[in-house]
Amino acid sequence: MIKLLKKLTLLYSIQMCLGFVFLSAALVRIILPSIAVIELETLGLPLNISNFIIFFEIICGLSLIFNIYVKYSLLFLISSMISAIIFSIYKFPEIIFNLSELFIFNPTPTDILLHLFYLILMLFILKLKF
Repeated sequence: MIKLLKKLTLLYSIQMCLGFVFLSAALVRIILPSIAVIELETLGLPLNISNFIIFFEIICGLSLIFNIYVKYSLLFLISSMISAIIFSIYKFPEIIFNLSELFIFNPTPTDILLHLFYLILMLFILKLKF
């Protein structure tokens, strides 16, 4: 029973971290709207969807943090991320040739966050297995 409780606590901790990631993303878009504009212009998307993105990042982030409607939030976020990935590859097919960047550590915020998630996943696996 204690082992199951520890696993659930770890899972909820990861869920909360993910919730804070989406809340932080919304906060950055609110505080620094120029970054959101650059992102949307780069992707060739209309600027008026920025508020939609912020709204859903906040809703889904809070959902994950407070453990409410988690399944629906995760399904929405998963489908949104899959769509964004497919759209990005379609719009910028040369990205496929830059995949080696994933395996080289560069001290940038993106890379640090990516490696932090690698670390969290490894700790999660370690905790579940042992």
